[in-house]
Amino acid sequence: LCAAGNHDPGAPGSRAARLFGDAALARTPSWRERVHFFDTRTPQAIVVSDERGQEVGVVVGAGHATSKEGENLAARFHRIESALPLVGLLHTQVDGAAAAGEHQRYAPSATKDYQRLSYSYFALGHVHLRQQAISGLPAWYAGNLQGRNARETGPKGGLIVEAEARAAATPTFVPFAPVRWERISIAGLSELGSAAELCDRLAAVILEQRGQCTEELVLRLDLAGPTPLYAQLSGSDMRHALEEELVAHADVLEVE
Repeated sequence: LCAAGNHDPGAPGSRAARLFGDAALARTPSWRERVHFFDTRTPQAIVVSDERGQEVGVVVGAGHATSKEGENLAARFHRIESALPLVGLLHTQVDGAAAAGEHQRYAPSATKDYQRLSYSYFALGHVHLRQQAISGLPAWYAGNLQGRNARETGPKGGLIVEAEARAAATPTFVPFAPVRWERISIAGLSELGSAAELCDRLAAVILEQRGQCTEELVLRLDLAGPTPLYAQLSGSDMRHALEEELVAHADVLEVE
């Protein structure tokens, strides 16, 4: 199941409509018939069955009709009485969520919208930072599957959720991303008198970081504090030479 968001709104003629609409079903029924796309503002409840045909849960979702959805779609969700786990699916900016200010305020929602619903879990999209969107409630952003730039650091992936009826579920993070961005601050450079010494010091830091993760690495190194190499580092030639040397020596994708 998937829900339309600001990048893939569900309006007729949109890219998402071409991918998930009736025409797509006619072209590629083998996978399309197994996918439900929540493409309208009105929440729909979809019963999910396992491979034996036994009903195991209910997913309630709504989608963005346009690329700039301004309505609070979470307010449209209703309480449902069910003996199965209830999961809400929505692309929304939850007021007060960490890093929410870095994104456009589309389909904004608030704590009160979720407090009134007795759902086992809310799977939310829009904010790229993985987090519990509302303290004390099972409302989570999984974040993005892959960091896009140096601002989106750390492991990226998805959340696996084991839900039970009438109980709040807690997700488990599983890393998926093949590439990981990290930003490292390095100080204590005052005793380094040559580019070779600096390169060795930085390489040691990178190799330590390399040993802590399995993904390919893209690194931004922030050098702080006094150093006799300041004049050389102020020019681009030494920095570029260091970057190339560190990439080759530490086996990482990129160093800045």
